[in-house]
Amino acid sequence: MASPSDDELVAVLRRLHAEQPELGVGKIHAHLKKTVPEWSVSSKRIKLVRDAHGMTPGIDHTASGSSSTASGSANTMSNRQKKKEKRDALLFLHQLVQEEARKNGWGSGGPLLPGKSKSQAEINDISRRVAERMRNGSPSLRAMNAAFAAHYAQGHRQEDSWYPLLPEDERAAGEGATAGGATDKDADYAYARLLWIHPSRPRDDDATDYSLVERAKVEAVLGNPAGVYLLYKALVTAAEEGREQIGRSSERTPPSRERVARQLRCEYGVDPLPFEREVEEDTQSEAAVQFMALIMDIAA
Repeated sequence: MASPSDDELVAVLRRLHAEQPELGVGKIHAHLKKTVPEWSVSSKRIKLVRDAHGMTPGIDHTASGSSSTASGSANTMSNRQKKKEKRDALLFLHQLVQEEARKNGWGSGGPLLPGKSKSQAEINDISRRVAERMRNGSPSLRAMNAAFAAHYAQGHRQEDSWYPLLPEDERAAGEGATAGGATDKDADYAYARLLWIHPSRPRDDDATDYSLVERAKVEAVLGNPAGVYLLYKALVTAAEEGREQIGRSSERTPPSRERVARQLRCEYGVDPLPFEREVEEDTQSEAAVQFMALIMDIAA
């Protein structure tokens, strides 16, 4: 088998194009194998030669070569325009996120992060605001803070991002229920009944940076609903994956998503479940913009 010259191939393709202009590369290749079996020619070469000589199906090549060039330029400009519109849309969304963050002060109240410097005055202001919120927070938040103190007193490092989860409460919808679905057990942070989980990935012993979870805690205390949502996602994921836990026996199972959400609502006054639905259903919703503002600030 021999490979045809370009002139031979062009002549055959022109004849086929004149007779059956709608033929695709596959059918042309099959036709050549049947009518000229001594030729060895690939589908790729057929396509290249066909397109180079103005025989592409569905495109009018009767005009001059300059028209083809103009058409190609128009396609190129169209692609460039689409890319420009996409960049403009992303830039607009980024500006929207930044404006939302500035307007509400979200993302500006976290602790010092790697690669992001804060003045000592800013750090002091953050500490003051967090301490004030902890003093004046809900009974659940104050009880949780006391549980942390007991946890650290037992030798666990403060920067290790542990978090206490309350067990499932069978009376959640029955006796003891209060407004918002909370029960008297929602403020019962007795150390023995808590399930301590580690929502952060393990870090080196000498790690001194704040983890994502520590940042989420601070944002939640300061009233940022995106921080509560981020904390909720970290806690639920860690519980479901069964990461390292303290106080968990083989009989105990992690609390449900609804239980974790109710606990965080009692602690921080924000229910993460409606926020989660809004984020997942509409990426341009107010909740999604708030969440993106926090993530972008953390990643900065």
